[in-house]
Amino acid sequence: MTYYVSKINTIDHKSETCVNCGKKDVEKNIVIEKSGMDTLLCPGCETLMIVTNHSANNLALKVKEGEKVTIRHNVKN
Repeated sequence: MTYYVSKINTIDHKSETCVNCGKKDVEKNIVIEKSGMDTLLCPGCETLMIVTNHSANNLALKVKEGEKVTIRHNVKN
């Protein structure tokens, strides 16, 4: 399956809903943060949420094997 990311946000705790649009159909850990932080991806509004207390400036992300993620060119926090 192909997923799209238009926005990346950091959040301080796991959520069952998207912080951007409020939908409950978030995908867990489709994108993996290499240091072990959990991620949530909302397919509806294309928001990637990274669960951390730190800045998103130095994150190392990779895509879960067998999945495809396309980053839109104007990604902003």
